[in-house]
Order: sequence, then structure tokens, then C-alpha cells
Amino acid sequence: MLALLTENAQAVEAKNATYYCAVEMAGGLFYDENLKRWRSGTLRTDDRFVLKLKYLTTRMGKDLVNRDEVVLTFNVAIVEGGSNTDAECRARDWSEVVEVRPNNYIFCNAVLSDYVINLSNNRFLRNYMSGYVDGVENNKNTPAVSGGTCTRIN
Repeated sequence: MLALLTENAQAVEAKNATYYCAVEMAGGLFYDENLKRWRSGTLRTDDRFVLKLKYLTTRMGKDLVNRDEVVLTFNVAIVEGGSNTDAECRARDWSEVVEVRPNNYIFCNAVLSDYVINLSNNRFLRNYMSGYVDGVENNKNTPAVSGGTCTRIN
């Protein structure tokens, strides 16, 4: 069943789906060992993850101006590259249920990262805001914003 239609966008299907996602660009903070200080710069772009959507329900909801809209709900999980473990990606209110509205965006948080994923154009942003403020002067935990694309694999 096709549910969410938007102008210039394909529909999000009311069924389970899996996407393979690859970081294509990343920037943030890193610790410069030579200068002994933090700097901004381009970061690694070899990160990969799998996005898993488990369809739950379709219901009617209201948009910001009180118009009716179709809302799909999913359980969402992220599997980081090199891992076999699902990390639950929770909604902004920390609910296990993530809503997808007619704009076809997913907003969720997993593994200390915020994800914004557009299921119409298969682009994503990931925001990792840990590190730096903890006072540890190394590159094992660096704040970053990354972006890339996802490909549906089932």
C-alpha cells in the first residue's frame, strides 16, 4: 500500500524496508597533535550504516496548521558499519515509535547521533555532538556533522 505522496517525491511504502547508507561528506572538530589544540576541518568519510524500518501502523494525524494528513509509524534501527547489533533509533520525544509524515522525513537518535533522513531523495544528515567538551585531547571522540545517501536494499 502506498501511503505518503508529496509533490516531486516518491511515496513511502507502508511496509518494512532496509537501506544501506554511506557518508559522502563530513566536517567537524579534531585535535591537532602538532599544535596541541582543537581545530575545524574535513573528517573521515568512510562510515557506513544500515537503516532498518519496521512498519507498525498507518493513521490519520494533523499537520502544523491542523490539516488532516496520513502518518506512518515505524520502529527504526541503525546498524553501524562493522557491527551486527541493531541500535534503536528513537523519536525526538524518546519514543520507540518514529513517525513519517507527508514530507517523508525520519527524525531519530541512536548511538549518540541525531539522524535526519529524507526517504524521498535518499539523503541523510547525521549530527554527533559528543567529545571536545569532555576535556579529552585526542581524536577518538570528535564532534561532527556528516551527510550522504542511502540505497534501499529491500
